[in-house]
Amino acid sequence: MLGFELARRAQPAVAPRSTPLRVPLLPSLAWCAACALTIAGLVATVRPAASPLDELWAALAERPLDARLSSMPFLTRQPPVRGETATATPPWRVLAAAGRAEDDARSHPTALALQQLGAAALAAGQVDASVQALEDAAVADPASAAIQADLAAAYLARGARPGRAIDVARAYEAAFHARHLSPHLPAARFNEALALERLHLDGEAVRAWNTAAALEPASSGWAAEARRHAEALSTPADATESAPDAMAALRGWAEATARTADAPLPALPATDPFFAAIAADVESATGDARRDVAAAVRGLLAAESAIATPDYGAADRFASEVAAHPWPDASPMAQWAERLRLTVAFNTGRGADVRPRAERLADAAAARGFRALEADARHRLAGLDYVAGRYDQAVEGFEIAMRLRRAVGNRRGEASSRLALGDALRMLGREPEAWEQYLAIAAIGRLDDAVLEHTRLINPSNASLGAGMAATALAFAREAVRHADAVGHAGLLTTALYSQARAEVRLADGDAARASMARCHAVFATLGDASIRARYLADITQADAEVQALSAPAEAIRLARESQTRFVAVRAHQRLLALAVTEARAHRALGDVEGARGALLRGVAIVDAQQSQINRRDFLPSFVDASWDVFSELVDLEAAAGRAEAALEWLDRGYDVRGHWHGATSVSLASVSQAGPVVAFLSRPDALWAWVIRDGRVQQRRVAVPRAELARRAARLAHVLTLDPAHDAVDMAITAVAADAWWPIVPLIGDGAVGRLALVLDPVLQRVPFALLPWDAAGGARVVDRAAVALCPSVRACAAGAGLPPAIRVAALHAGQGGDGLARLPEARAEAERIGRRYAGAAVDVATADTLAQAIATDDLVHFAGHAVPDERYPGRSQLLLASAAGDGVRVPLARLLEGDVRARLVVLSACRTSRAEARRGDGGAGVAGEFLRAGVAQVIASQWDVRDDLAAEAMDDVHEALGTGAAPWDAVRLAQQRLRARGVAARDWAGYVAYTTPARR
Repeated sequence: MLGFELARRAQPAVAPRSTPLRVPLLPSLAWCAACALTIAGLVATVRPAASPLDELWAALAERPLDARLSSMPFLTRQPPVRGETATATPPWRVLAAAGRAEDDARSHPTALALQQLGAAALAAGQVDASVQALEDAAVADPASAAIQADLAAAYLARGARPGRAIDVARAYEAAFHARHLSPHLPAARFNEALALERLHLDGEAVRAWNTAAALEPASSGWAAEARRHAEALSTPADATESAPDAMAALRGWAEATARTADAPLPALPATDPFFAAIAADVESATGDARRDVAAAVRGLLAAESAIATPDYGAADRFASEVAAHPWPDASPMAQWAERLRLTVAFNTGRGADVRPRAERLADAAAARGFRALEADARHRLAGLDYVAGRYDQAVEGFEIAMRLRRAVGNRRGEASSRLALGDALRMLGREPEAWEQYLAIAAIGRLDDAVLEHTRLINPSNASLGAGMAATALAFAREAVRHADAVGHAGLLTTALYSQARAEVRLADGDAARASMARCHAVFATLGDASIRARYLADITQADAEVQALSAPAEAIRLARESQTRFVAVRAHQRLLALAVTEARAHRALGDVEGARGALLRGVAIVDAQQSQINRRDFLPSFVDASWDVFSELVDLEAAAGRAEAALEWLDRGYDVRGHWHGATSVSLASVSQAGPVVAFLSRPDALWAWVIRDGRVQQRRVAVPRAELARRAARLAHVLTLDPAHDAVDMAITAVAADAWWPIVPLIGDGAVGRLALVLDPVLQRVPFALLPWDAAGGARVVDRAAVALCPSVRACAAGAGLPPAIRVAALHAGQGGDGLARLPEARAEAERIGRRYAGAAVDVATADTLAQAIATDDLVHFAGHAVPDERYPGRSQLLLASAAGDGVRVPLARLLEGDVRARLVVLSACRTSRAEARRGDGGAGVAGEFLRAGVAQVIASQWDVRDDLAAEAMDDVHEALGTGAAPWDAVRLAQQRLRARGVAARDWAGYVAYTTPARR
């Protein structure tokens, strides 16, 4: 697992066909561990064995991480000297303890053993392995506060790496959960405070540090450290010195010129030619012309102040008066005025028609080298792309604006562009990158801008809500409330309060949410600017609807409709979908099924109107998720009403929001189930729905297992299968999943011949190897004994063909050279050659980017033996390790391989984890396999986890023996599984192969 094995295990003879899940230590460290374990074994003969963690803490002179593990005694933490890094070699006694913890977790993967392994890995510097072990421990025992606290420590360690800022938010979520499980657990409080500090929520962090200190004896080292943190955060840091304030200098000159036309212009900073141009205009002007320039400066500075207030009406008047003056072409005054007018138009929702003006300003500013003005224009253009749903272009524009603003030392502008960039990345589903931007803003320094400081808190609060991290959202919202109170800004306080209320709703704290909204309405009533009131009203009403749905559903319905009317005006489609779901749930609480259906159908109409955009590969993933919410509510509604066929129709729409599998003609349930029964699943927060289609008839079953519990059980099964044989743990995990997701529907399938069993899986079940499950509670036969399993991305997609015809073009390609951090695969070439000999005229070749892309475009069956590098969060960014012209391994994105013609009807991916992806809905398919399906490949054979090189070659030989005789892919996979099982191969090495099928498409 982690590389703490004895030297004989340090270099396994058989490499897995995947990127290693753990970061292996060097062989020298394994040798150290071997020596340590030998010594430990000798010592153990003369004294009772201590636990691995007892040995671990005794081996450490100081704490190896900033966070606190639940079983750790107090150890001082000495940060490395600037410019130096910590030693790469942990003490040998640490490795010894880690080796013992690993052996315990391999043989008995209990929650405690996995927790100890996670702590040991963290102490040894293997952060990724620690996170994995502690996540597995949390699955095994979700009620353990100590495990959650240790998981927070591991996330904090990983969150310190570049590109992993989102793990800091995950750390806070884990610590928050631990604190609620056990309010007086010191490690939970300590890690919660540290996470808040890393999120730069100083006020919340000080409160948490003081609480952590109070839990400890006054003389405790932990208490002293907590007090030091609180004191440091309570002392405001000095603001970073900035360049001379050019605006203040201009203001002083302009006011002086009102008294005397010959007032000298003070020195202006030379960071941007814009100020030099103003100085040149002033120096060249005399008399009335000089006073005109001064009056323009006064007006533009007044507009700047009005925008900061904000009072957009006044800002527009001031800027328009300046713009009306007949300035020379490319005058800095005219460009400055235009920038302010564009800002007003954008912030008041009137920016849809100003793109040509923004483009002209960007070009004119660039021509004169006015980088600050050009940056503002680029930022506005990116903002227009953002509100139009062109998120890729928005990302590019905000990045350009951010770089320009940083180049001229405009820290406020840089922070503004970073915030907008983070939002655009989040809308594209790129949350980790978004969090990197949100937290990078703190490194810019104090901004002395109330609106920007507030937005720095609200944007990640909204991002946290969208990512399901309600505790983090609440922490950011509370800090925003504190900030808005401090600056006395009613508008900002209004936003902070309704954001706080929405987070409290997600945490099911109805009383707190109602109190927040009551205060929000009181503050909102004090706002005088009509444009600001109109801007906030839709958001306030949406938050009100969500809060009232907890206790007053009739009022929630009224508020949801009112908010919908406001959001229609600004084309906020995603918000409209969320409101449709809120309204439908309120109707259902009142027993009004038809009202709920009507609300959801309005949401469906919005999805239909956006379908051409949704079909674009890069279209807003968060909109797809919101669409899924509408369809899943409809499924639940129709299923509860006993309308099974209607429920299935909506289920298909939900699983296929992007329209990959919906053909022009309808597919009947009879044709879908012609090859055998079809089982479709939908996991809801409180239950699991299952539908069985057999001979064109539908039966449904509801199982009272919450989604969170089902997800934990499925994850637990996927984990224990990857360990060394731990038969009791495997049997328990299999039984738990089968009892929830399989045995309740077996009576609906019947005892007769099954043939093909097609499954349409809810994302929480995509990691379950259904072939391995016991057929029934008697436990004699497994599913693989009774049926060949095929996976379909939707119900309609189950109506696929069978095997390939005899005369087909076959390409068997291999890339076993390794490289780029991945091991060689000695069997890959021999595997491809054996497969090539099974088909007449088959092409056998090295898999390069060109040969594989050509095979996909020209051949019917393509076999790939090599390494996959899956991105489980964003499967479209997954890669295959292919051979280069020089013979070494290079990672090639799937998008490049699939951008051309796709003729292949069957692709066999003999690589690791090619059907693994995170539980995202509405896209159809899973992981690397799903990308091939979406590109047009009708059938894919893939793997659910890591596969051994030698056994993968053996399995693929059996698969192609069956395919060569005309067998369907699912039958071929079943044959290989049965043969491997009969040879005594462990379940983890045969149960994870799966066959996907969809209708053949051009």
